[in-house]
Amino acid sequence: MGASPEIKEHAVERAVKIFGLLKQAAARNEPCPKNTALAARFGCGTATVVNAFAFLEANGMIEVARGQCNRVVTICSTGERTAGRLRETHHTRRAA
Repeated sequence: MGASPEIKEHAVERAVKIFGLLKQAAARNEPCPKNTALAARFGCGTATVVNAFAFLEANGMIEVARGQCNRVVTICSTGERTAGRLRETHHTRRAA
């Protein structure tokens, strides 16, 4: 059985808020916030943050390049990116 409409709506709202923070970080040339920082800010678990990133990627709002210890997020509508360089690609990098 799937999640209720209220739970799905809340998840989308949280993803939109995370997207807003990612846009701000990219505009300021700041590093992408860590999952733990985002989870603390929104009072949720890191799995919820991971799901929000997956939602944003699946809907073409962001592209994420993942490294061993960091990630660089590109905002698809503007081309702006969060700060950082990837030294090594993470072994679980998602296909484009």
